[in-house]
Amino acid sequence: MNDSDDRNHKVILEYLQKVLERERDRFYKLDDKVSKLFTTVSTVITGFLIIVNILLDHNKISIFCSSEITILSLLSLTTFCFLCMSWNFLFKVFNLKKTAHLQHQGFWKYYKNREEIDFYERIIKDHETVIDTYIESNDQKVLLLKKSLSNIYLSAIMFVILVIIYLIFKYLK
Repeated sequence: MNDSDDRNHKVILEYLQKVLERERDRFYKLDDKVSKLFTTVSTVITGFLIIVNILLDHNKISIFCSSEITILSLLSLTTFCFLCMSWNFLFKVFNLKKTAHLQHQGFWKYYKNREEIDFYERIIKDHETVIDTYIESNDQKVLLLKKSLSNIYLSAIMFVILVIIYLIFKYLK
């Protein structure tokens, strides 16, 4: 291998190491964001259940007719379902999955029995494989996170509708 090839391989390897580091950081940052959102959604679900329990308390809704109670109950259930679906998508991000690793076993033996160019090419190929795995995993996490956020938005809209309808029913009597 000539000096030019050696330099090229080193530059490519340095570049791939930076890309790998960036994707690995992104992987862990997404996990951190999801963890924080998971905690927030769990807290919101608890708060929502407390508020719905207060709103739909038997003493407070006794003034409503059965169709109004049914509407309020369905809105509450729908809102709760959206929150649970959001929580479910976040939970799916946490599913344990095997993370990618660079090959390390047998490297010395491989290096001793090969030319240096083959060794660089194997390291470069291993880096590319690990980077692809992280990119795919990050893309899946982002997709699940987007689905979760969509359900959070829908649940917020449903909750506002629930409160508005509750107030309409209460003050139009």
